[in-house]
Amino acid sequence: MSKFLFVALFMFVTVSVQAQEFVFDYNEMEMEETESNLASSQHPFGTEFTEMMQLLREFYTSEERNTISQTTTPIVEKPSIYYSVKKTNKHLVKAVKKGHMDVEDAKKELGDILVKALNIRYQNTEALEEKLGKIKDTEMLLAFYGKDIKLDM
Repeated sequence: MSKFLFVALFMFVTVSVQAQEFVFDYNEMEMEETESNLASSQHPFGTEFTEMMQLLREFYTSEERNTISQTTTPIVEKPSIYYSVKKTNKHLVKAVKKGHMDVEDAKKELGDILVKALNIRYQNTEALEEKLGKIKDTEMLLAFYGKDIKLDM
């Protein structure tokens, strides 16, 4: 009987670890004004996405200036979040261009991902970053952002 309980407990722990969901606070961060009104390039999905991608860049990146060599080095904070959003953005834009996805579906999916990324910037995301670092497939990233990351409103 004790072996049965041990196996049942082990299976429960295994299932609960795999079905981890990340819940963060919603702070309306995607509604902030960008530092510069003109982004370097326009997003194919429109002005709203151009502004949100600019906010993403401003929130997650900075530049460190080296006074000795007179150079600047870009610094990315929370790189697994930043680069995963950039990767999903690129994937969705290509999917629309190739006709594999409807524009409205891609806009909705990318919008949800950007809202989540912008809102979790200043929250404790260590476990999320570790999980994102292990996901290499873009389709799995899209599914992960859609199912496993939630915003508490």
